[in-house]
Amino acid sequence: MLAAIRPDTWNWLLFFHLLFAFALVGATITVVLTSLAAARAGNGGHLPLLRSVALWTSLGVVVPSFVGLRIFGGLLADREYGDNAPDWLDISFGLTDIVVLFGGVLLILVQYWVIRRLRGGKAGWPAQIANYLPLLLLATMTAVIVLMAGKPGS
Repeated sequence: MLAAIRPDTWNWLLFFHLLFAFALVGATITVVLTSLAAARAGNGGHLPLLRSVALWTSLGVVVPSFVGLRIFGGLLADREYGDNAPDWLDISFGLTDIVVLFGGVLLILVQYWVIRRLRGGKAGWPAQIANYLPLLLLATMTAVIVLMAGKPGS
C-alpha cells in the first residue's frame, strides 16, 4: 500500500535497497549450500575449494551487499517515516544488524580458521560451526523478509 502513495522520486532508493537485499540473500544461500556441501564432502579433495568459496562469498558479496542494503534502507526509511519508524522496521533493522554484524563476522572468522586448520590436516569442531551457522543466519534473514514484506501492524 505504501508503494501506491510513495513519491516516484524515491523509487530508485527502493530499487537499490531491494537489489542489495536480493544479493545478500542469494549470497547467503550460496554460503549455506557450499557449507552443507563441505559437510557432506568429508575429507574429500573438494573440501578446501568449498570452504574457500564460502569464505570468499561471505567477504566479497555478503559484506558489500549488507552495506548497500543498510545505506539504501536507512535512506528510504528516513524519507518515508522520519523519526516515527514503525516497530516492524526497527525490529527488521535490528535483526539484520545482529545477523550480519555478529553472525556474519563470527562466520567469516570461523571459516578462515577452518581453512587454516584444513591446511594442517584436520578441521575439527570449528568445521561443524562453519557448516551450520549459515543456516541459522539464513533463517533469521527469512524472518526479516517476512517482517519487511508483511509490514505487520501497518
